[in-house]
Amino acid sequence: MAKPEERSSFAFSSSFDRSSSFIMLASSPPRFGKRSISESSLQGPSSLTPRFAEFELDIDSEPRSVENDLAYARRAAKWEEERMARHQEKLQVKRQVGFDIKDNTDTSSLTQELAAIPFDQPTENTKENGKDEGLSQPKAATEVPVAIKPHDSEPQIFIPPENFAMVSKGVYRSGFPKRKNFPFLKKVGIKSIVYMCPEDYPQASLDFMEKEGMKLLQFGVSGNKEPFVDIPEDVICIALAEICDVRNHPLLIHCNKGKHRTGCVVGTLRKVQQWGLTSILDEYRRFAHPKARFMDQQFIELFKHKNVKYDKRYKPSWL
Repeated sequence: MAKPEERSSFAFSSSFDRSSSFIMLASSPPRFGKRSISESSLQGPSSLTPRFAEFELDIDSEPRSVENDLAYARRAAKWEEERMARHQEKLQVKRQVGFDIKDNTDTSSLTQELAAIPFDQPTENTKENGKDEGLSQPKAATEVPVAIKPHDSEPQIFIPPENFAMVSKGVYRSGFPKRKNFPFLKKVGIKSIVYMCPEDYPQASLDFMEKEGMKLLQFGVSGNKEPFVDIPEDVICIALAEICDVRNHPLLIHCNKGKHRTGCVVGTLRKVQQWGLTSILDEYRRFAHPKARFMDQQFIELFKHKNVKYDKRYKPSWL
């Protein structure tokens, strides 16, 4: 067994008390060979690196001791304290300025510039009302403390109308387009609008259509409601003739919600396209859900598509 004086520096001597052994274990990680405490090992600010670069442990030439481990722990604690102080300073500046401070920003000069910006003091009225709000927002300064790169302009958002969908190439359906839907209609390139309601078209929509060169085709019909209100079949035939003319495409069919009257027009158009009745009624129910009308489905089933007269010179490719 080795004598106490010949033991390696890594072995604990019997003369060490428990507190000294605990300090050695907790404050210093294992080292193998010659190692320097450098910027890569501490990953701290570059301004603190030279101070630690001088502290070097060589366990081959210098025996490990409690004093060396304590010195390492003190320097590491001091570095952590300085790092936290810098972090708190950045947070304080962020609260005053209102934006994030980058890591390479000199916060000392920024703090001085902030101190030069005048702040409004609380007025007498606020004190009388018992609402002392403290310092208000800083007044407009001639220079911005930190150069902020302006954000790129946000892309325009295109919002389709309610129940919007493509029927066939060049033909679309939807509910009543609102002002927020105008950019979307312009983006799609709508050229004509088939309006299936008897009410007057809003003036704002007419102005938009005039500006964009759109054409309004209004076929005012009432919905199929029992017992005495029916959709006139001859009006639907005229509307289908306009829909089957490619000179009006791209074209949008709509009523109020894009469900019942629009569903009847699209259902009869499917009969012109030689769709099966099951597929036609299934499409109607999907758009009219949850208020599918039996009278609408009956109208579609009994509609005579051969009565639709359209100019075959301008018929679309899907006919």
